Amino acid sequence: MTLAFTPKRDIEEGQQDTSHTERLELANHTVMKAWSLLSKRWYPDYHMAPFSGWMGVPGGLCHHNGVYHVFYQHNPFRENWGPMHWGHFTSEDLVHWNPQPIALAPGESFDHDGCFSGSSVSYDNKIYIFYTGHTWCTETKKGGGSASVGDGTSFYQQQCVAVSSDGVNFEKLGVVVRPPPGYVHFRDPKVWQQDGRWWMVCGARDVTKDLGQLLLFTTQDLLCWDDTNWQVIGMTEDKNVFMWECPDFFQLDERDVFVYSPQGVRKVGYANRNRFQSGYLLGSWDTSLVEPAPPQVKGEAPRGPAGRGRAIGGPRWLTSFDVTQRFRELDRGHDFYAPQTLSTMDGRQLIIGWMDMWESPMPTREHGWSGCLTLPRELILDSLTGSIRMVPPKELQQLRCAQATIPVQRILESTDRLLVEECTAYELDIAFNTETSTAEKYGLWLGSGAELYVDAQSKRLVLNRHYPQYMLSGYRSCEMPAGVLLQLHVFIDRSSIEVFVN
Repeated sequence: MTLAFTPKRDIEEGQQDTSHTERLELANHTVMKAWSLLSKRWYPDYHMAPFSGWMGVPGGLCHHNGVYHVFYQHNPFRENWGPMHWGHFTSEDLVHWNPQPIALAPGESFDHDGCFSGSSVSYDNKIYIFYTGHTWCTETKKGGGSASVGDGTSFYQQQCVAVSSDGVNFEKLGVVVRPPPGYVHFRDPKVWQQDGRWWMVCGARDVTKDLGQLLLFTTQDLLCWDDTNWQVIGMTEDKNVFMWECPDFFQLDERDVFVYSPQGVRKVGYANRNRFQSGYLLGSWDTSLVEPAPPQVKGEAPRGPAGRGRAIGGPRWLTSFDVTQRFRELDRGHDFYAPQTLSTMDGRQLIIGWMDMWESPMPTREHGWSGCLTLPRELILDSLTGSIRMVPPKELQQLRCAQATIPVQRILESTDRLLVEECTAYELDIAFNTETSTAEKYGLWLGSGAELYVDAQSKRLVLNRHYPQYMLSGYRSCEMPAGVLLQLHVFIDRSSIEVFVN
């Protein structure tokens, strides 16, 4: 059996921490210096965004000692993807988010070129971050690390852990799970506790089938995993899908939910219009076939943060996830990827996604920053349709200040009404009577290049954006919901639009 936990490198005690501290200081200094020069024209008022540089997908969402934590993929040095760090926000109310010092910077042998996405758990009065250590292979480094991410020979990925006692400063502990044979794409660990065990699911792609998969690992010791004992818990049936990224697993109203982001799904009609998608499966997960691990052999070295233990006689186990609802997209807009869930202190499930998309022009890069996260969205299982709905959580009402009420009125053909003037950040709650309307098209103009409207002939709600000067154009749509009233809850924040329908 291989050692599933890598001790610190063969260096003097504390040397790694000093080096990591220096890299963090450089990254934080770079961000704060750039913030003073940043153009704030399109910078959001109430969404999480980087002070400068690149913001990628969220990860490590948790609450710990009364504080909510959101981490994210971050390049503090450029407005493009690059050597991934872990940026960090905290909040006590899910509304006002405070930037914290960068939590992780790459540079060790096990994460030399990137601390990729993952998850975190609050346990034993500490926060444990599980993340993917990314290392470019030698030939790729000679080329500046520019090889295609799809090239399975250009890099090495493994799952690592870091720990913090104060929720701000993190110590790297090393590798806990190496890739199984035949896997190179192996990332985004989601770790949770259930039925007396710890579980880890990772997005993966093997070199033989070349298909997106989810790999499952389990342990009773959070810091000691047997990476020789694993299971393919899910695999795509679509031969075009080459990767499943950023998996998440949770329960919603006693239903088991897998959230993940498949890459390679083909466009079909109005569906799957973005470069990559994010959605979920509903089902039932059976862990009853897990056999307990044999007790630790007396006299063996204890397992723990020192990293000198090993998994002893790992369990023989098999679990099953029976799908009751096939993959459905969570969001039908232009920019939504790699969402991760967060359990609130009162037991609700929230979800936050990356409000951007791979290969997007990202015009704010010219202003010194790129990327943004969605508002927290509360997840509800619709008992009538059996699907998951996303609604604005009650906490967002704290953002309301000056309010204006629009009286009920009938708008005649080829006329319009001004609702909001010279306001860059606002919330709009409006309803249309679809039964009495005779218009072929009606809705809202949102700024100079975006419109949200009903196409009565196709019976669809359309969000159309047309900003050719920024290379951003195209529309997304969803089916009109049943009922007489179409209720739209719209959040505008300088450069973003989020629309909740009914």
